[in-house]
Parts: sequence; structure tokens; C-alpha cells
Amino acid sequence: MRSSMFEYMNIFVQVVEQGGFARAADVLHLHRPAVTKAIQHLEDDLGVKLLNRTTRKVSLTEEGDAFYQRTKICSVTLMTSWLLSHPLALRAENSG
Repeated sequence: MRSSMFEYMNIFVQVVEQGGFARAADVLHLHRPAVTKAIQHLEDDLGVKLLNRTTRKVSLTEEGDAFYQRTKICSVTLMTSWLLSHPLALRAENSG
């Protein structure tokens, strides 16, 4: 099954925030190759390099930084929308 672009974006955010592929994989409970593949898919789909990789460090490219900022906004919006649409939230809203 092919993962969604939203999943790839979430993985990208975790790589940035955790400072590397291995830590992001641990946080997301994924195998490291799955994290690497997700970032490669994002970069291929976008046609830009998002991360500079060395054996010791991962850093954002200029394009990666811009994408990270937009992705964070998108992630918060999606999570808020999901939470507000969750049955418990809807029940609380309707009972008030």
C-alpha cells in the first residue's frame, strides 16, 4: 500500500524535529528505511532537495525550511479539524 503524502509530510516534520532519521523512526515506530523512503518520495514529488544529509547530521535546505514551515501550519490545521470533527468533540459541542 502506498502511503499518503500527508504521512510523508508528517515523517518529514519528525525528521526535522527529532534531528535525524533514526530518532524520527523511533518516535514514529517505523523502520529507518521507511523513513528514508518517505523523504525520498517527498523530494521526488516536489522536485527539490529538502534535507542535507551527512553521516552525522541532517539539516534543512532553504527549500526544506520553507516546506517545513508550511507543513507545520498544515499539520496543525488538519489535526484541529480532525479533533473538532471527532464524535466526542461534536457531542460536547451539541450538548453545550
